Amino acid sequence: MYVVRTGRYLPQDFPPWKMVYDHYSKWNKRGTWDNALKTITELARKKTVVKPSQAMESLTLKASKPSTTVKNAVMVAAKK
Repeated sequence: MYVVRTGRYLPQDFPPWKMVYDHYSKWNKRGTWDNALKTITELARKKTVVKPSQAMESLTLKASKPSTTVKNAVMVAAKK
C-alpha cells in the first residue's frame, strides 16, 4: 500500500525496497494474496447477519392485477 501511494518509498523501519518487492513477488506467484483476500472476504460475509425479514422482503414479488382482456381470455378458455 505504501508503494501504491508513494512509489518506492517505504517507512524507515521497513527493509530495503528490493527485499520487500522480492517477498511480495514471491507471495504473489504462490497465490498468497489471492488466498488472503478470499479468506478475509469469507470472514466478512460470515459476520454479516441478514435478518429473516430482510431476506423475505428481497424474495417477495408484487403481482399486478391481470387486465380485463386477460381475464376475458382466461374465462373463454375455461368455458371451452
